[in-house]
Amino acid sequence: HGALLTDLADLKRNIGRLEAVDLGGNPMAEARVQAQLRQLKATQEVETQWKLTAEAELEDDNLLLLMFEYYNIMAYWLLRITNPPPEGLPLSFDVPMTFKTLPDYLVDDLVEFILFAARNRGMFLRTYTARELENLVTFLVTFAGSPAYIPNPYIRGKMVEILAYLNPTSNRDPRIRSELMSLFEGHPFLIKHLVCRGV
Repeated sequence: HGALLTDLADLKRNIGRLEAVDLGGNPMAEARVQAQLRQLKATQEVETQWKLTAEAELEDDNLLLLMFEYYNIMAYWLLRITNPPPEGLPLSFDVPMTFKTLPDYLVDDLVEFILFAARNRGMFLRTYTARELENLVTFLVTFAGSPAYIPNPYIRGKMVEILAYLNPTSNRDPRIRSELMSLFEGHPFLIKHLVCRGV
């Protein structure tokens, strides 16, 4: 969804530039610009339809909950293939080949979805207990501090942003605040590594 918004903004900017071009009455140049404008506007129409479709899907709570379950399982799987030590961190500096060969978009998709859900749709916080959020939060803490595994600083920054959204003090709902406090204050891994990392 974020990529579509970026593409649409770029298309709008390019269409505006072409429409503002002064061609000085040159019929050949005008024909070429008009052809480019038609092509850009057709692309804009298709991408707008994709954007509206994505937005409609992102309003479906049942679909979002299924996606959240999928990404929660994926977070658990990604943690397992890194073969973390019993104490959790630090991960080995030798990144396992299984993890190294994964495409970057797997982690980026996971983080983008959770960030979207945390920013816009707090339903997963209302639906899941602290126990059910453990895998996700452990994943975030583990990889936010592991640049050898997630070399992209923007993805790691998004992980920290999600942790900020999950901060119990940032939530007004008493039940959600209670669940998050029990997670952050009762999970030994989080106590040890969030404090030592200063997140």
